[in-house]
Formats: sequence, structure tokens, C-alpha cells
Amino acid sequence: MKIRYLTRSEIDTGRWDICVEQSINPMLYAKSWYLDIVSPDWAGLVGDDYKAVMPLPKRYKWGIPYFNQPPYCQQLGLFSSLETESDLIDCFIEKIPFRPYRLKINYCHRPKNCIEQPNYVLSLYDSYEVIAKGFNKNTLRNINKAQHRGVVVKVYHLLTQSDSSSNISIADIFLDFYLSVSKPYNAPNNRIISQLLTDGYRRGEVDFRLAYNSKNEPIAGLALLLSTKRLIYLCPISNTEGKAMSAMFLIINDIIHNYAQTDTLLDFEGSAIESIARFYRGFGAELEPYFLIKRFL
Repeated sequence: MKIRYLTRSEIDTGRWDICVEQSINPMLYAKSWYLDIVSPDWAGLVGDDYKAVMPLPKRYKWGIPYFNQPPYCQQLGLFSSLETESDLIDCFIEKIPFRPYRLKINYCHRPKNCIEQPNYVLSLYDSYEVIAKGFNKNTLRNINKAQHRGVVVKVYHLLTQSDSSSNISIADIFLDFYLSVSKPYNAPNNRIISQLLTDGYRRGEVDFRLAYNSKNEPIAGLALLLSTKRLIYLCPISNTEGKAMSAMFLIINDIIHNYAQTDTLLDFEGSAIESIARFYRGFGAELEPYFLIKRFL
């Protein structure tokens, strides 16, 4: 396969997005609009006239470019509709321009000399009743706890195009709540997450779930990326009351109930933190690793 390195201005985004959408492993992270937000100066490797593509998110340090995984973008790597040979990912990696990189390759292609990263996914192919049999006792107890305390989950999908002001207000409501809650990890990039969720909602590729208490106050929330055959668990947040009332358990249960008996995976986006991984496994989620590669970083 002939592989070319192209800068952002040289990439045909229409053909790029078709390649990603029709690939055997489509992921919203690799769509051009998504990359434009999380890594505006991204480049890419294109094989055989857009039969395969590989995004290369670019950053600069002291004016020197390098490739690094951007925020809100767990895994990238190779995307193709071809049943590719196992070594094709390594052919693409060899074509990365000679500069430092630290990149995360998607679950579908294991490169040489990689470091395995944990991710958990839950198949929603079966009925809700069958899937719920895989919930552990702690998960069932917390779902019941939230229900008994009157927590209500509301889902916000894309509204009609004629009501764009309402579309924006829903994204703003979620973002105001998300950004108002202190986080024990690195602070979010407000510009990126605000643009990502607002634009994604307008495109119908992001929806929001908010859990409310009996006073109709938000206590937990989740943005869900609506990738092809994959629902990606993005920006979960609970305030103190939401944690005490186990609201996130009810949000996830609502997703499973709504999407059961579909050819869809619920992708939890991690985690290497055992307590969080245990939370995901409590719903019956199974390990689906992806892969870290790096050079000089």
C-alpha cells in the first residue's frame, strides 16, 4: 500500500470521514470535525487514495512539532474498510515523519513494541434482562438506592434544527454543571470541551444525560459520544449529592435499558485506576485493550 503523509490543509476531509465511517473499527475520535477541535493542526497518513487513514495529532514545544494524543480522544491509529494484514499498522507507523511521538492505537490493531492500555466495553446486543444478569450485587444495590431516593434521569438528544437556541442551551446547562464540580484529576480544557460538546450536539453525535434530585436540581451528568456502533462514555460528573445518591449508576442503567438489543457497544473509556475499572466491571463490562506507542517521549 502506498502511504502518504498529508498536512491538515492537504487532506480531503470528505473522503477522510467516509474512510473512517466505513472502516471495520469506526470511532468518532478520528472524524475530521472532532480532530479539528482537539488538535487543530493535525496531520495524517493516507493509504492508497483514502482506503486507509491514520490521524497524527500535532503539538509544539519550543516551536518544535511532535505528535501526541490530544485530550478527549482515547484512541486513534489506523482506520480502514479493508481486512488489513496484521502488520499494516506497523507499515503506517514506519511512515510517521521522524519526530517524537506518543500515540494511542485503537483496539483493532496491535503494533510491535507497544504498551497495552486497559479499556472496558459492554455489548448491548442482548435484552436488558439478559444484560442485567451480569450486574454484580453492588451495582444492583446502587441502582435500587438511586431509584428509591427519587433520582430521575433525563435524556437530551438533538432537537429540530429550527430550535437551535434550545440546542445550545442544553449544552450550556450540561457544561455549566460539569465545569462547576471540582475534579480530583487534571482540570478540563474549557475551550476544547465546550466546543466539542456544543458542536457534537448540533451534529447529532453527542447527547446528554442529567440526573436530578427531587428538587429538580442536577446532581450527576454524562455526555455520550454517538459513534458508529459504539457509545462512548465521555465527561461523567457527579457532585457530592450525586455520589451519595449513586446517580451515575442510574445513568448507566438508563443507557443500557435504552440501547439494549442493538448492535452497539458501551465504551467506558478506561480505566487503569482499579476502583474505576471495578465500577465498570460491575455492569458486566469486559476488557478491550488499546495500545500506546512512543518515540523519544
